[in-house]
Amino acid sequence: TQTVDTVHAILTGFPPTITVYPNRQGSQRDSGIADDVELWHLAVDQENTWRMGRDEWAQGVFDQALSGVGVVREVYPVPDWWIRGEGSPEDLAQFPVVQQAIPPTQFYFELGNPPRGRFKLCFYDMDMSVGDIQDTYGVTLDLRRTDDGDLMEKELDEIRSVVDWWEWVGNEIYHCIYVNVRDPKDNEPLGQFIKPPTVMPEYWMLPYHVFFFRDTGSRDYSRMGLSVLFTLDEIVHDMEILASRQMAAFEKYADPIIVAERGPNGGDAPIPIDKSPGSILDIAQGDRVSYLTWPGSPPDVRYLWEKFDAITTELSFAKGLLAQGADTTGFRAALDRDTSLLKISKGLLN
Repeated sequence: TQTVDTVHAILTGFPPTITVYPNRQGSQRDSGIADDVELWHLAVDQENTWRMGRDEWAQGVFDQALSGVGVVREVYPVPDWWIRGEGSPEDLAQFPVVQQAIPPTQFYFELGNPPRGRFKLCFYDMDMSVGDIQDTYGVTLDLRRTDDGDLMEKELDEIRSVVDWWEWVGNEIYHCIYVNVRDPKDNEPLGQFIKPPTVMPEYWMLPYHVFFFRDTGSRDYSRMGLSVLFTLDEIVHDMEILASRQMAAFEKYADPIIVAERGPNGGDAPIPIDKSPGSILDIAQGDRVSYLTWPGSPPDVRYLWEKFDAITTELSFAKGLLAQGADTTGFRAALDRDTSLLKISKGLLN
């Protein structure tokens, strides 16, 4: 909708600002290191945008505005020898940082304690084909079962659920990747670990950035964040009903219903009615034909529409912010703009 697009454009209209402060103010060496780190972060953002074909952070903000929560996954899928500083960057066949916007409907978590962040565990449940799993992770999946419970050869295009699981255990972060498939006979999971539960010392936080649009404080995931459309849900539904009734009223005036009744000697056969242009209605003596007219004065639909429109503007954005209502004064337009921006300030801070 235009409301979501407007919020998305306001929040992502400018590139992100990345600032790294030097360890010691006035130190030329530390300032140079800080500048290099800033450039590296900007390069990571641009490289991921190029590799993914879209701005993943902007997509997360779009999910935030539309569904109330945005999720961005940021991981470092590099081998241990690269983390230890062994070898050269040219030996690494993949980019060391991956940023990916996750559909909120495929993300799950359990709340934790504040010192370690808001979440104790979180995981991403994605569907992948057997062929993609084996190529991506370099593993060979187990055979799958038939309806009778017998093992049979797997198909490369068979879809399986892949769970990317991260969890705080004590003072350490554990990570595992599990492929899950249900046994059609008894509905028991028949999966396998691609990566067994492993301590991830290079991580100091769970690699999922979760940001809500309107944070409600609820512990229920489905109610923790409200979208920008939350306040418009009922009013838009009422306006759709009003528009439908308005169109029905217009049809009754522009193309009224014809009522045809047989006379005393006309029999029981219905009178054929053709309302196409140039058609002729053939009736016998004593038959009656009339239009079904409105029994009273027409409803003031325009008043109701303007009333709903004013409520919608109050709940969302002023028309000036949507390039509408250009007849307002500059002072009024500035007030409307500032009032509208206040409605997305919480989402912007998050």
